[in-house]
Amino acid sequence: MNKVLMVSCEGLGHGGVQDVIMNIVRGGSDKQHFDILVFTNEKRYYDEEFSQYGKILRLPHRQTLIDYYFRFFRIFLGTYKLLKGNDYNAIHCHNGWESGICLLAARLAGVNIRIAHFHEIFDNRTNPLKKLYNKFYGRLIQKNATKIIACSERSLDSFVGSSAKSEIIMNPIPLDRFKADFSRKRRLDFIHVGRFCDTKNQLFIVEVFSHIAKKHSDATLSLVGFNDDYKQKIILSAESLGLKIGKNLFFPPSDGNIAEYFANADYMIFPSLREGLGIALIEAQASGVECFVSDTVPQEANAGLCTFYSLNDGSQRWAEYIEDYISGSDRTVKEPDMSRFDLKIISKRYDEIYSGRGKAL
Repeated sequence: MNKVLMVSCEGLGHGGVQDVIMNIVRGGSDKQHFDILVFTNEKRYYDEEFSQYGKILRLPHRQTLIDYYFRFFRIFLGTYKLLKGNDYNAIHCHNGWESGICLLAARLAGVNIRIAHFHEIFDNRTNPLKKLYNKFYGRLIQKNATKIIACSERSLDSFVGSSAKSEIIMNPIPLDRFKADFSRKRRLDFIHVGRFCDTKNQLFIVEVFSHIAKKHSDATLSLVGFNDDYKQKIILSAESLGLKIGKNLFFPPSDGNIAEYFANADYMIFPSLREGLGIALIEAQASGVECFVSDTVPQEANAGLCTFYSLNDGSQRWAEYIEDYISGSDRTVKEPDMSRFDLKIISKRYDEIYSGRGKAL
């Protein structure tokens, strides 16, 4: 059995990157032994489940200026000590630019399979010093990785670009967890799943929905996410637009059953400013939820139930687009093609990668 060290972007919270990590682990636990390195001492959403598969190893970041300047050495030395003499044959890094540090440590510790995995689109609008910093880490990744994986071409290009080492692998989901009833009568129940933050653009969502709710008193919106500070911004904005918490706007618990939330929804509004792929979009489509999506989201996320709009058109136009779409004469929902995201298929590819064999999909 191969022994693989996963490296998280921080901890094992309920986020998109962690969802991907857990799906890979669930799908491959019969052939690989997984441990994971996290950068916090806090117990998070997936800690208990991951402990069923392997060890959670901790290298917590300290929120100090000194730690910022010595972060490279702390990650390098901590990762090297974990790997040296522990018989890991693969390391699979999900921590963005800092993957380069872990991959360097892994190469020096004698780990043969070294993977950098990118899940987001890097925003290149940054200061010159930061660009030099990222260029340095990009070279570390290129030099020390034996495999570079990204969830979309756009994500790969924003970090290190295509090379002989790179491969696009879709974010996998266990399709049997998501049940779709394509014959059901559609209501006006909208949903969005994602961390509450500017990038996910929930303030835009409530603006769009407020226009719809003015014309359709039976319309509802459920926002599933976490980050209490930003949630308060959403609530204040929603109330100023005339939406009522508990009447037409709901905040289901983020640690609830996501598959069940999608099963009770009809449409998702997904106006992200940036998105590596959007695992929530994939899960929504697997559940038969039709998705209204910003054109900043990679087209690879479309399994057949996504309709793309420009954010430049504004919330009023988005509401009009959505109403026109919903009121269209042909309301038969086509079954999406989810084969590219099937965990059972993608797990076989990871088995090959961890074993150092096999060609790209």
